[in-house]
Amino acid sequence: MTNMSGNQNTISFDPTTFVDPDSLSTKVPSISMERALQSASRIDRKCSDGGPTSDIDSRSVSSSSVDANDEGAGGDGIPAGIVPKSHEEHYTAPENLRMLEEGGCLFSFTCSRDPNPHEADMVSNVVNLSAFDDETRDNYVPHFDINTFEQGTYSFLLARCAYLLHDVDNLDDVANVSMISSAEYQRACQPEGTKIWTDDDKMEPENFRITKPIIPYIYSFTTQFRVSALTSPDLDALGRHVDVRVDRGILLERTKRSVPPKEDATKKCKSVLLYTALGSGIVLVTHLTVLLQRGLPNVIERVIHTFGSWGLGETCETAWKTRGYLRNKALRTNRLRWDEVSFRTAVSQAYLDALS
Repeated sequence: MTNMSGNQNTISFDPTTFVDPDSLSTKVPSISMERALQSASRIDRKCSDGGPTSDIDSRSVSSSSVDANDEGAGGDGIPAGIVPKSHEEHYTAPENLRMLEEGGCLFSFTCSRDPNPHEADMVSNVVNLSAFDDETRDNYVPHFDINTFEQGTYSFLLARCAYLLHDVDNLDDVANVSMISSAEYQRACQPEGTKIWTDDDKMEPENFRITKPIIPYIYSFTTQFRVSALTSPDLDALGRHVDVRVDRGILLERTKRSVPPKEDATKKCKSVLLYTALGSGIVLVTHLTVLLQRGLPNVIERVIHTFGSWGLGETCETAWKTRGYLRNKALRTNRLRWDEVSFRTAVSQAYLDALS
């Protein structure tokens, strides 16, 4: 999948292994694999000493350094992070790459009625992705054209985050629709304070529903997502947007329970998880979210400028919990396999003993 050449600490790759060689999406960030693997080892030791659970104390996040001047891991094992100056500089600024190498996270957020060219490209590549045959008919969501909308009609809330996962043997074990849509996964990996709905009798397959506090004790929102896998043409287009080869992708699109749904101010909400294998079990996760909002609640408008640091804290906690969940899942799987092998060996031995 990958090979080392030139600088022995920097990953390179054979583009023909992943995508059409004529595609623009045939590269990965210049991440030092040596530092990334050292960080993975350090994080694994911390997981072994207790690891993340689904009820991490909020003080763990608040005690972590998450400002732009920090590097390395934060308090209690939750990684630190950086708020990049813009969405497009995630994988170009050296300090951002170093943060990823050290096990940290990146998060950027913008809210605008007049998106710049890069933001408009993000909207164009994400907002109309859908697993529905016809999302306007089947999900009551309008098609959106960034080139023809009436300026000032919508607020564009855009977020991008990134972090590394470690010890991933198979990308399909991570970019897994049934796993990500499960209440178990969401309960284990969502930031503290998020309510995971478990009334499965009211939930369509491969959907999950959460209530997330935006301003504690003042404002929260409930949303339901349908989870689906992205296909190659969409992965190539998204890879060109983030300027990184994308190997797997997961789409989260907002759905509603009522049919037809009640009208609200959120016109479209889509989120994509993009996975890039860097080699040696290291996977880069790029997470894009696009939300089109017709008007914002006054309480949100007053604090919108704080969403960068708030979102970074949530990203750091999510990365920490996801690493722990995947590690524990792998340990459970390996333990079950070992138990099965042990059982079969015992049965075979008993059978041989009976014959003798």
